[in-house]
Amino acid sequence: EDDYGYTVGVKGSIVGWNWDLSGTYGKDRTKIYTLQSANAALFLDTHTTPRDFYNGQFTASETTFNLDINKELDFGLASPLTVAFGFEGRENTFAIEQGDPASIYKEGGQSYPGFQPTDAGAHSRKNYAAYIDFAVSPIQDLQIDIAGRFEHYTDFGDTQVGKITARYDFTPQFAVRGTISTGFRAPTIQEEFYSATNVGPTTAFVQLP
Repeated sequence: EDDYGYTVGVKGSIVGWNWDLSGTYGKDRTKIYTLQSANAALFLDTHTTPRDFYNGQFTASETTFNLDINKELDFGLASPLTVAFGFEGRENTFAIEQGDPASIYKEGGQSYPGFQPTDAGAHSRKNYAAYIDFAVSPIQDLQIDIAGRFEHYTDFGDTQVGKITARYDFTPQFAVRGTISTGFRAPTIQEEFYSATNVGPTTAFVQLP
């Protein structure tokens, strides 16, 4: 497995508004092997079989750009009102590479067959989002946070997410907190496109995206 990521950013302040601009790129590549095994069907048909099999490869990447802006505004409440908003752009990719011919011949290598050509493929998705958030303590010991987020997925459509959180500190050791949220989450790109096929002498098992 090879996994790496890079992040670069810059931040500053303009007329009391704090801003933070950043970009991140990460990639993970995993090659899968079955070692010291055999393909029984291949041996019966050809009288020979490899002992080691290359089952395929997973490759995933994510590119993200963020702009976050916030400022504290004093309205004479127990704490200043913190106003925050921002934007995000993200692209995810996911690919499955098929295994070598011996790993996918009939039932494949024993214990873990290779990924079939029907499982293989490369996929991508873009996601654009904007959010706004208000946080304040209107009275001493009470904190309220209200946030909203809009997201557009190129393969999944649009969604609007809202959240309200409140916390009251009765003492420094005891507090009560509650949250109401629409709680939407789109499937990851791996959940959306991963598939696998496992064939036996008399059975077949297929995991669908």
